[in-house]
Amino acid sequence: MAVPYRGVAAVGFPNGLSREAYKHLQAIIDSGLRCGVFTILVCNSNQAWPSDTPVPSGEKVMKLRVSHTDGWQVESGGVRKLGFVPFSSPPPSVRKMLVEKIGRLAKEASRVEVPLESLLENTPEASGCTGAGIEIAIGSQGASRSLSMKLGEGVRQHVLIAGKTGSGKSTLLHSIITSAAYRYRPDQLNFYLLDFKKGVEFKVYAESGLPHVRVIGIESEREFGRSVLQRLDQEMQTRGEAFRDANTQELDQFRKRSGNQMPRIMLVIDEFQELFVRDDRLAGDCAMLLDRLVRQGRSFGMHVVLSSQSLAGAYSLPRATLGQMAVRIAMQCSESDAALILSDDNTAARLITKPGEAIYNDAGGLIEGNQPFQVAWLSPTRHREILRWVATRDQPQTNRLGPAVIFEGNRPCRWSDALADAALAQKTRSGDLVGLLGESVAIGPPVAISLSPDAGRNVLVVASQPASTRVMLTIITAMIKSANQKLNLVLFDGSRKDKDDVSIADWMNDAGIDFQSIKPRGSEIEMVRISGLVKERLSRHENDDEDKTPPPLLVVIDSLDRFRDLRPDETYNFSLDAAAAETGSAALQAVLKDGPPAGVFVMVGISGAETFARWLPRSSQHDLELRILGQMNANDSAVLMDSPAASELTDATMILHDNADGQITKFRQCDLPAPKAVQAWMD
Repeated sequence: MAVPYRGVAAVGFPNGLSREAYKHLQAIIDSGLRCGVFTILVCNSNQAWPSDTPVPSGEKVMKLRVSHTDGWQVESGGVRKLGFVPFSSPPPSVRKMLVEKIGRLAKEASRVEVPLESLLENTPEASGCTGAGIEIAIGSQGASRSLSMKLGEGVRQHVLIAGKTGSGKSTLLHSIITSAAYRYRPDQLNFYLLDFKKGVEFKVYAESGLPHVRVIGIESEREFGRSVLQRLDQEMQTRGEAFRDANTQELDQFRKRSGNQMPRIMLVIDEFQELFVRDDRLAGDCAMLLDRLVRQGRSFGMHVVLSSQSLAGAYSLPRATLGQMAVRIAMQCSESDAALILSDDNTAARLITKPGEAIYNDAGGLIEGNQPFQVAWLSPTRHREILRWVATRDQPQTNRLGPAVIFEGNRPCRWSDALADAALAQKTRSGDLVGLLGESVAIGPPVAISLSPDAGRNVLVVASQPASTRVMLTIITAMIKSANQKLNLVLFDGSRKDKDDVSIADWMNDAGIDFQSIKPRGSEIEMVRISGLVKERLSRHENDDEDKTPPPLLVVIDSLDRFRDLRPDETYNFSLDAAAAETGSAALQAVLKDGPPAGVFVMVGISGAETFARWLPRSSQHDLELRILGQMNANDSAVLMDSPAASELTDATMILHDNADGQITKFRQCDLPAPKAVQAWMD
């Protein structure tokens, strides 16, 4: 391996030299030369060494003596007659420069980089077959010997990787994926990649269009991780049925007997511990699915690679599951983690001092299975070049496999015609209004909201102003098309003109949407009018006058805290004239209660739980059953949905909570689409 020579210098012996330290010193002198370790001892001749710890001697020790009278003398046998004249010390003018240069070179010497290209030169490109197993070059064990990770043989089926931050785990994962894609075509090997740390390590595979990758999770949500495991569990069941039909038990036998080149699957999860950060149902589902995949995936050509900074923690996979993973790769880590990743009596990983160094062990962590190696390294530029080249090489198979599922949990999803059409396809009844919310955090169709003519089916949106505007607009535009352009729209526009944020009214004007705009001063009169409309429609319904069903009406209030005329009056008023007149607050409560059965639905945007409690009485709060929540503190989340789940949201995610049945659905909201693009889709 490309490691530097080392020098050990000690001055002042035998002072401070214990018996235990002397044994280590003698061992370094006896064996250090073979390892490139040289020892230099400067001893005081006026001080005698203890009898039980004599001065180190032997054939490997060269002795020099210096005195004021005789100068330098060589005392080692065979060279006593040779003169010895040491070089003079460097002058003070160059000492600083020398120290700085030597220090810089010493640091550079500690960085060992083994280019992945040097390993790929000896790898059969695009010609590998995974029928009998997988062999992937991942690092170097010497100047001319590479180390390959072999899966699919015996108990060597799954991989467990552990190492501190900066130890080179990400580099190792990139080497595994890139080297495997270089050697095997997509019909031989597929990848499912999940990253649960706050980074974009796997985004490069989405950008390059690598056809081997079927699922990519960038800053994955736990729900998305569970859906990927569920998909793989379903794939395992599908393969099991195919194996039974072919009367085979192994992938290689199935390939030969059926002629079906079924590819092997490798699931790679970086920071897999994030799936188990809480002891909840989701963690239990993931533990069960991962355990089944680890125990049964071997026969069906499915392999798991789990990576983490530490295996210690309150919640994790059961030790029985981790025990099934025979291939262990330990990088820089603590002694406790070294024992967890390898075995209790194998803590060799604690001695690793440099990033990129690792121990490969395919014997379940036993000491005899340790194989030190240096992880292959790729520069970001060269990495992208190789991936683009592989993607171009395997382009014919890209069309056959279809696009990969890409989940970016760190950013909102992109609005598209296909996404909106998929949301409308979930419409179950002709009278319902269906709106798009965004992409699901699990593999599946987008998340949609449906308004039916049932009591309480109104919408509450609690989020920051930009997020509230985006989600309201995606709902409104989809509902307009859902109603075949027959939706009447009334917007209570409370947007502030002093803000740079796009308002709902301005955006809908740009999109050519027909709507009625109501400002705060006219809110009470308009809400009373809508309340009267609801009563009129209900009266017609009671009289069975359904020959002409009126078009649905959507009332959007953005945002409620700007409309003080709709807030309940906290003072007591005994005037008979006042009792006869309907207030804006009473009208709003009546519309919320009786509107949905009459085809009048309300979508209310508010800034927080405090406004919700002050503007609406408890009876009216129950009439807003559909609640869309953005990021907020745990207390507000508990008030609005009896759960602190909204406090764990990111800027890109939101929650749909149905208060009627308690169901919680997390989704990624859409970016604000271009008005003209949405107008073209609605037309």
